[in-house]
Amino acid sequence: MESATRGVASVSIGALVGGRYRLIRKASEGEATEVWVAEDVVQKVEVAVKLLTRGVLADAARTVERLEVFQFASQVAAKLAANTPHVVQVHDAGRGEHGPYLVMELVRGRTLNEALQRHGPIAPAAFAPLLEAVTEALSLAHAGGVVHRNIKPSNVLLAAEPGRPHSG
Repeated sequence: MESATRGVASVSIGALVGGRYRLIRKASEGEATEVWVAEDVVQKVEVAVKLLTRGVLADAARTVERLEVFQFASQVAAKLAANTPHVVQVHDAGRGEHGPYLVMELVRGRTLNEALQRHGPIAPAAFAPLLEAVTEALSLAHAGGVVHRNIKPSNVLLAAEPGRPHSG
């Protein structure tokens, strides 16, 4: 079977994704995706660009499944973000020379996992509003027939703007 990465360009700082998003620095990397801070060269604002990793694209047996999940997740996130401030806004999605991509608002802050590692357990009174925000986002997803399947501290973003945690 032919490799899915055939024709997919390597991703590096300065690369242009989708003809308009210039990659500035890698913000995070997971098993299947990596998130980059990028500049929208048209709007002149920073955004987050999520890409499938080359390892995922090289696994021909799972590529179709991953592409479908990636596309579905982008559609769900766009719908949810329209109904709650606790889901990251989706601005654009497509497929380019770097593979499929998703462009989202850039949330400045850190993950719940990073906060726990740095400061230890969170007091119940401080954790309650965070839990309420995550529950709101998950409840909307579940009402729409979607199960998150990967909710964990590293997928909860604590925005630098108080009162605005995001589920990623």
